[in-house]
Amino acid sequence: MTITRQPVSFACGQDWLLGLITRPEKPRGRGVLIAVGGRAKPLRLSALEALLASLIDTPKSTHTLAGCRLQALGERIGIFRETRGRGLPTLRLAPGQRGLWDNRFRVELRRDAPQPVTVGALGESRWRDLRAVTPWLTALPRFAAATLPACHVGDAIVLPSLEPRSRADDEATVYFRARFIAMPSTRRI
Repeated sequence: MTITRQPVSFACGQDWLLGLITRPEKPRGRGVLIAVGGRAKPLRLSALEALLASLIDTPKSTHTLAGCRLQALGERIGIFRETRGRGLPTLRLAPGQRGLWDNRFRVELRRDAPQPVTVGALGESRWRDLRAVTPWLTALPRFAAATLPACHVGDAIVLPSLEPRSRADDEATVYFRARFIAMPSTRRI
């Protein structure tokens, strides 16, 4: 199975799709959709079968299911968090607080952060503005980058460190962290 995991998206090869088509009742492939879409509830087999039929009939079209946007990327299928409909949530964090944002990321604001922040999606327009000065954003597909968590402080925006604590480049400047979780939950953290 060829699956490339990025913090907020997956690019799946034909093996993954073939596995879903031949064995849609197996939960392994469904886990990717549940993790990226941030849904805690199980994915119905009938909905998955309808998605698979759509993918076979119109493979170059964009499809949605369980909070995910599935889109052809050459010979692979990109699976991204869907942004239309209800939109992505916001979460207020005070210094020292942590929480679960969009049921996909554990987010944390350091105790010595200068002020409370609102965590929300980066969004496409901010992604376009920031990618020139933030090289790692350029490596992400726009649909993945637009759904990254970001701190909104007035008109300013702070991107999170997506690395574990021990791997942060400059601990003194990193005061907002986000970690992608593989299994969405309904619990508060």
